Amino acid sequence: VNTKSLKIFALFGALSTLILLQDFLRFSFACRAYGKKAQLGLAQLKLENGSISDALVVITGDKRRIPASLELLRNQPDSWLFISGVSKKTNLAEIMALNQTGGNENGFWNRVILDSNATSTVENAEETEKFIQARNLNRIILITSDYHMLRALTIFKKRVSARVVPFVVGSEFMDPAVFK
Repeated sequence: VNTKSLKIFALFGALSTLILLQDFLRFSFACRAYGKKAQLGLAQLKLENGSISDALVVITGDKRRIPASLELLRNQPDSWLFISGVSKKTNLAEIMALNQTGGNENGFWNRVILDSNATSTVENAEETEKFIQARNLNRIILITSDYHMLRALTIFKKRVSARVVPFVVGSEFMDPAVFK
């Protein structure tokens, strides 16, 4: 192996390391910013030109997402809630029982739709687009965790025709003390 090849290999390694470091820093700063936003709870929507939307879309994953989306749905009486990525074995009765939210007052649970086709964030966006097209919706609130919002928002803005407004939920993995 000659010295020129080693220098090129070392340069390539150094550039790769810098790119990975830059991406890690971008992710870290985004998590911190979204973590701070999550602490605002419902008030974070005031930063987004009002909180009314055609639909709420929650991506399953972190255990805090669905309860937060149900609370948000209670404050959006004319919205739908699309829960994307639920297990094929899960039904609405199980979600009701797990979240102890009571009965079907004002048709609350009639506004909840489960999607069990999506198995990835890209598929969540694709299934959401089908939901949007079927109902001719213009604006959605995307609900996911602080550590997932950067990726989800990037994908949804590329694959969904409606305006996407983020609603960040603090994850079970992030320590709120970090964001103070």
